[in-house]
Amino acid sequence: MVLVVDDSVSHAQMVAAHLERAGYRTRLAYGGPEALALIEEQPPDLVILDVMMPGMDGFQVCERLKTNDNTWFIPVILLTALNDQRDRIRGIESGADDFLSKPFNREELLARVRSLLRLKFARDALQTERNRLALLYEISQGINSHLAVDKVLRRIVDHTREALPANMCSILILDRERSHARQFISREGAPPVAAEGVTPVVFQQGLAAWILEHQQSTVIDDTSSDPRWLVLPGDTFPVGSVIGAPMLFASESIGVLLATHPQPRSFDDRHLALLNSIAAQAAIAVQNAQLYEVEQRRRRDLEMLQQTAVALSAELNWDVLIHLIVDQASTLLAAPAASLMLVDETGDHLALAAWSGLSQRYAHRERLAWSQVTLHLGDGGRSFQIPDLAQEEPLGRSDLLLREGVVGQLSLALVASGRFWGLINVYSQGEPRLFAAHEIRLAETFAQQAAIALVNARLLQDAREERGKLSAVLSSTTDAVLVIDTAGKLILANPAAEQLFGAQVASRFGQPLAGYLPSEFLSVFDHVLQEGRAQSAEIMRQERAYYLSVSPVAGVGQVAVITDITALKMLESMRLRAEREERRHIRQMFERYVGPELVDRILAQEAGMLERRERRNAVVLFTDLRGFTRMTSTVPAHVVIEVLNEFFTEMVDVVHAHHGTVFDLAGDELMVAFGVPFIQHDAPQRALQAAGAMQQAFARLRARWEAERGIDVGLGVGIDRGQVVMGSIGAARHMNFGLVGYAVNTAHRLVELAQHGQIILSEAVYVGLGGRLEGWTFEALPPVLPKGRGEPLQIYIAHQGAAPEPTP
Repeated sequence: MVLVVDDSVSHAQMVAAHLERAGYRTRLAYGGPEALALIEEQPPDLVILDVMMPGMDGFQVCERLKTNDNTWFIPVILLTALNDQRDRIRGIESGADDFLSKPFNREELLARVRSLLRLKFARDALQTERNRLALLYEISQGINSHLAVDKVLRRIVDHTREALPANMCSILILDRERSHARQFISREGAPPVAAEGVTPVVFQQGLAAWILEHQQSTVIDDTSSDPRWLVLPGDTFPVGSVIGAPMLFASESIGVLLATHPQPRSFDDRHLALLNSIAAQAAIAVQNAQLYEVEQRRRRDLEMLQQTAVALSAELNWDVLIHLIVDQASTLLAAPAASLMLVDETGDHLALAAWSGLSQRYAHRERLAWSQVTLHLGDGGRSFQIPDLAQEEPLGRSDLLLREGVVGQLSLALVASGRFWGLINVYSQGEPRLFAAHEIRLAETFAQQAAIALVNARLLQDAREERGKLSAVLSSTTDAVLVIDTAGKLILANPAAEQLFGAQVASRFGQPLAGYLPSEFLSVFDHVLQEGRAQSAEIMRQERAYYLSVSPVAGVGQVAVITDITALKMLESMRLRAEREERRHIRQMFERYVGPELVDRILAQEAGMLERRERRNAVVLFTDLRGFTRMTSTVPAHVVIEVLNEFFTEMVDVVHAHHGTVFDLAGDELMVAFGVPFIQHDAPQRALQAAGAMQQAFARLRARWEAERGIDVGLGVGIDRGQVVMGSIGAARHMNFGLVGYAVNTAHRLVELAQHGQIILSEAVYVGLGGRLEGWTFEALPPVLPKGRGEPLQIYIAHQGAAPEPTP
């Protein structure tokens, strides 16, 4: 749309007629104030402005437009009968983009309009793309700042809903078995919430099913006419239009991202492209979070299993052990009740040996037939689960379990030494619970440990009568086990112990341990004997690490379990090496910016400096060589590089001597800051002293270059003080610790004004110096208006010593 402004009604209508015949929409204004009001109401794509108007002329209207942050980008053509060159200069100064003299040629008018509109639309498209990329960057930063899956999902739906014209955003994430989904929903005006359950029909015939099947994003303009949108029972929020995209990772759908709006046709292709970009980033963030969650769970599971193994291996009292197994199973799977069933003397039934969370009434009546167990376990099975006992054939006295509020159970086979010993049962209450695959694997490993512990305890209980059976069971564990009697004589050693201490261990039965067991192991046995309680220690032997646990057993003596923890120690060593490598990386990173003593301070006091994103008050200094570009075209390339290297070496040494930080070396420019990354209360003084030292060092360089190479270049310095943003800036593969902000831009503008030998300061630096510094004088210059600032800036030239005499 083109706005035509002319106090002549007929002339304005004539211009509009020309434009409308060429296919342009127009609006008319017959004075400056009316034009400004129309522009504020609906900004046009271009303004054709008559100069000679009463009240507010075209120059004034143009100046108002070009100094307004909301309208400066609108192109303006001045239409004037004034031909004086001064009038054209005034038009340029007011910000006009083009001129057209009256009377004008219609084709020339249309050509100028087309040209300016092309530039306007190109700029609009570029700004739109910049805004989109900035939004995607902000969203990426938000969703990648956490590794907890639930936090990541909440951030995804929140950021997506805010980025789109949506009142609701939902994310559905499939688990690795693609049998369950997690859903989080964000609604306008409320925090994101996790859905209690995902209706299966959504993945069978809903929009989510369509997106997962086709792996395509889509827009539903009107949900009332698209069968892919399902209205489920309980849906109370109106939905007029929907937009959805698949979350793909390695060409596999891992979830769906959906957004809705109560009005039809609220989304277009731009929104779809934005949602696709968000979904791609979200898929990576979710996958990373899930991998992190899996690794964390595995680490926790291994730690729990190790602790459980130590506890079970150390407890060889039968009655204590069976109750310990039940308690550990209940804790391991967060279950309200658990039981241990062992094969009875007939071999045809299983009876309860220990339980928790169940009544005595059930415990005394339960006898499970072996035939029912084999039916559920099958051939070689290690576990089975019944999510809902009420829906299955009775298993033992499951009717009594139902009366006690039990809903389902997971049963784990206790198998050791090729023999079935019984079952560990873990129960769920309230609602049916389907144990996940990783929970079952964890439970099966625990059951294997428990079975070994049961066998060990049973064999130890009947040690002299059942020694052969005990040896067979102990041989199934990789941990070395030693048993000594109350007199300190060896009565049992498993194959792992023979492998650890040598085959001669077997010939030492009935003899004291002293004399063939290493002293570091013997000392732990001595402590247990003296204190009467369990002891443990880590021991190094023949470049391997072992964890030794010795427990007193009433009526037996002492039992020792020795676990090879060399692999765990290697992992710890790798972690320490990684920390050292990180410190080396930080040192290499900051040695490019600051001197060695400041690098040591960063390593000692400023942990996490690279991850910081802070706003600081800093003094920014720029240097720039005068005549350098001309010089580069007249001297050999190697001389240009040598001159630059000599220049930067001298300047960086000066900066480090004044405890400044070098942030950038670009071309022949040097960017330095004081007050960052460390607070320096005398930053203005340091900056000015450094600038003076730079000019002195450069004077020596310049004299040598002129004498040896005939090179004549100068040095200007610009300094500003103000707020900056500090942090690591760049891409994942190329990151620099940098600064951005008004102070950076202004200092750069000042160095452009500085002539050779000059140091130009801003008002902020002058005020920071208190208007004085010993050995320096300051000369005020006329204010300047740097690009990007709304008001003139007072500047000064700083002179070392007395100010130079003014030129007559």
